[in-house]
Amino acid sequence: MNKQEILPISGTEMSSEEVENLAQRMGRDRFEKRRHLQGLLREESTHPGSGFFIMERFFPLDRCLEAVLKFTGLRALGLRNYLDVQIIVNEVRSPRIPAAFDGFRLLQVSDLHCDLDLRLTNVVVEKLQSLNFDFAVLTGDYHNKIGKCHRQSLDEMEKILPPIAGRSCAILGNHDFLEKVPVFEKNGMTVLLNENQILKRGNESIAICGVDDPQLFRNDDLDAAKKGVGEEMFSVLLAHSPKPYEKAAALGYDLMLCGHTHGGQICLPGGFPLIRNTRCPLYMVAGAWDYKGMQGYTSRGTGACGVAARFFCPPEMTLHILRRDTSA
Repeated sequence: MNKQEILPISGTEMSSEEVENLAQRMGRDRFEKRRHLQGLLREESTHPGSGFFIMERFFPLDRCLEAVLKFTGLRALGLRNYLDVQIIVNEVRSPRIPAAFDGFRLLQVSDLHCDLDLRLTNVVVEKLQSLNFDFAVLTGDYHNKIGKCHRQSLDEMEKILPPIAGRSCAILGNHDFLEKVPVFEKNGMTVLLNENQILKRGNESIAICGVDDPQLFRNDDLDAAKKGVGEEMFSVLLAHSPKPYEKAAALGYDLMLCGHTHGGQICLPGGFPLIRNTRCPLYMVAGAWDYKGMQGYTSRGTGACGVAARFFCPPEMTLHILRRDTSA
């Protein structure tokens, strides 16, 4: 395979102006590091895997699981579960939430992998059109097979973005390439690359800070993401994986929103995950958690990865309602 065959796999190419813009925003070193790793992933055309997933280098886990589901007659049930996206409400209480943001409705969508099964797109769009929220955040992984063409996932995302355009921001996950950024931003979606966005209501503000993927690309910079955010300001960190939770707490982030784990996707009854695909305590794999005073939430994901099936782990879109609580 020559270079000409490798480069177009992303499904879209950036102009020289777009490349330079991203290099300036991320810093040349981080930009080049990510582009280099993306090139290696294009050549592999497979998930490189880590931990349990290192076995993906030797045999196709997804195809094996698909075969098992068909053999056991569970394929249809798994698909129905996958398309049954639930709306989860999570209240975030803190005395640091400004009075103007009391009741603020922050919607989180995560891990769409929207080219896995195109039937999910209409489900997501209908949910977005019917929900009442003030601002939306997308916490990464819009694509399924990392090394395969990204054009289909971009086409699906261009259908999903309109209901939240102009009142949303996103970060990249371990399945996403930088080429997505110009497409998202042309469709009204700000992408945070170790950057922040300040939301204002009257004279009060909160900060939405977002880092690049900490899981596979390891290109996150939590200090840079908080640059210019005063200690007095309530800060929300978007990180694709809960992996950097210790540093996030040490830096004084108030709320960390993440995904990546899918909550296990295929779990035992009671939601116990068979596989954890990141290094974090078990209680951080799904739902609300707290670490040294920093509140956190790990989404089970809105889609699924590898196989369009879920068991004892329903997909979700999460409505975080901010509540100013001065009782403590």
